[in-house]
Amino acid sequence: MKIETFKECFEAACDELDKRRYNVATMLYYKALTMICDYYIEEETNKVVTNHTQRFGILKGLDKDIFSIVSPMFKTYRNTYAGVSLRDDAVRIKNAVKKVAGIIGVEIG
Repeated sequence: MKIETFKECFEAACDELDKRRYNVATMLYYKALTMICDYYIEEETNKVVTNHTQRFGILKGLDKDIFSIVSPMFKTYRNTYAGVSLRDDAVRIKNAVKKVAGIIGVEIG
């Protein structure tokens, strides 16, 4: 995964948040969160993640701090399936992305 792709997704989520499209922003922030995690996992283990279960399992063993940030966001993301995301949901995941990026040393705007 290229870090530029992650940044593009994060920026798109920010655009959607600015447009008050909270469901789409939440989905895109979560996608950015999984992308940054997959980047980290690949950098640290040379493994390519193929699903959420695998991602969470690897993160739990690799970095408990990152796992504790990412894991609770899955429920927020799943709520987008019903189209019930609020601004707070999008911001919560956005902040999680920023925390994870900071931990692994990836700069985002």
